Amino acid sequence: MPRRADVERRNRWVDALINTLAVPQRVDLARVRDTFCDTTCAVAHKGASLYRDDNHLSDLGARRLIERVLAPVLLQRLAEAGR
Repeated sequence: MPRRADVERRNRWVDALINTLAVPQRVDLARVRDTFCDTTCAVAHKGASLYRDDNHLSDLGARRLIERVLAPVLLQRLAEAGR
C-alpha cells in the first residue's frame, strides 16, 4: 500500500491548484484522500480494487466515496435548506 505522505507529495501541485481555484468561488472541497488513507492508502477492499489505474477510482472506489463523503454532505445541505 502506498504511504499517505508519498501520495500527498505526488499530488501537492494539484492540491495547490484546487485550493487556489476553490477559495474565491466558496467551494466546499471533499478530501478524497481522507476516505482512503490514514498513514497508508488503501488500494483494495476485500480483494477488489478501489482504483482502475494510479489516479482514477474503480466503480467500487466511487461507490465508497459516495457513501462516505458525498451522500453525507448532500444530506447535510438538504437539511440546511429545510428540505
